[in-house]
Amino acid sequence: MRLLERNVMAKENQLIKIWEDFAFTRLLRTFRLSVGPSKMFTALAGIIIICFFGWLMDTCTKVSSNELNPPAAMKPGVASVAEYATPSQWPMYKEKENTFFVLEEYSRSRGVFSTLWNFTAARFNVAVVSLLKWRLTDVFFNLWLCVISLVWAIKFHPFYSVIFLTFSAVIISLAGGAICRAAALEFARREKPGFTETIKFSWQKLGGFLAAPAIPVAIMVVAGSGITLLGLAGNIPDVGPIIIAAGFFAALILGLFIALFLVGTVIGSNLMFPAIAYEGSNGFDAISRAFAYAYAHPWAATLYGLVASFYGAVSYLFIRFFAFLLLITTYTLLDIGIFGDKAGTDVLTKIWIKPEFFKLFRDNPEITLTSIESASAFIIKLAVLTIVALLIAFVISFYFCASTIIYSLMREKVDKIRPNDIYVHLDHIRDE
Repeated sequence: MRLLERNVMAKENQLIKIWEDFAFTRLLRTFRLSVGPSKMFTALAGIIIICFFGWLMDTCTKVSSNELNPPAAMKPGVASVAEYATPSQWPMYKEKENTFFVLEEYSRSRGVFSTLWNFTAARFNVAVVSLLKWRLTDVFFNLWLCVISLVWAIKFHPFYSVIFLTFSAVIISLAGGAICRAAALEFARREKPGFTETIKFSWQKLGGFLAAPAIPVAIMVVAGSGITLLGLAGNIPDVGPIIIAAGFFAALILGLFIALFLVGTVIGSNLMFPAIAYEGSNGFDAISRAFAYAYAHPWAATLYGLVASFYGAVSYLFIRFFAFLLLITTYTLLDIGIFGDKAGTDVLTKIWIKPEFFKLFRDNPEITLTSIESASAFIIKLAVLTIVALLIAFVISFYFCASTIIYSLMREKVDKIRPNDIYVHLDHIRDE
């Protein structure tokens, strides 16, 4: 009888091991990894630092009226561009051969950071819903609009953009590297490192985290500049066409070089940070590994990315629903106990506008508040924005955790290296 029980238990353990070793089931561990306290706290700290820095810069910079050219295609009666869900409905306008768009509702009386924040948040929500509806063109289009919004900021506010984007890149690299390191240790060794340990590792490897995505972009820019210079030489009277023809094959080679780097960067960009976190290497090694894995099995990397994105979208909407349920329950119960005044506006409506699923917090500048009401509204705003920040922290943590698991799967598929093989400090080994 005992022998039979042992055989049954052995078969069950084998089935569990087979299930856990299956690639896609390992991606399902992303949610549990991403909600870990140290990773969430790291992401939250990064968000708070970036938002505070953006708020400080917005006190010195406002979006001018010259930048708010309303799109001619804006339909009457539509309050926000965010209501346009598909590319065919998105209103654009052309100015000096550059396509830009404006969210007038988001930009009015706001700074550059606030405009970018509200716009990208709206586009991200539409992209998530589009992904669940399997409208991949809409997903990529809305993500592309987020890139175009950075072009808008750089065009109209170049000095502001250089300072803010550089600062944000450092903070994101530091926080992202720490999250990847924590996820790698937990995924590979079932360890849960603390915030200080992972931040220390990320700080030591900060140069690599910054260089990994920047080097491919710099190489593509340099190669593209060579083609552009050839085009400029084509403006020389009489001999211009001959110069273009003579350098055309060199331009094609540079174009092929750029295309290869672009494909490798797009597919392998999410593998660069995990490569440093897993191997303890530098930016050049991370680029080499990311490109090698991306080109060795491009379809596997793409499929892993799509599965993780779909799972992430579902998880994001679940967490957002929980946050919305928390806020709307609190609001409803408070509203039950508050009476309206003679003007028809109750106290709660003045200090806190009813939350919506995709608008957890809203400002209403048209309502005049007393000093006490303003102070109360500010306290409520901080509390609600903390919940919103936690939601965004989850998205950031999920992305880096999913990238770490995908890197482990790709490394196992290409280099036949087990997931539990990970770089560990010598001091850490001595402690064990």
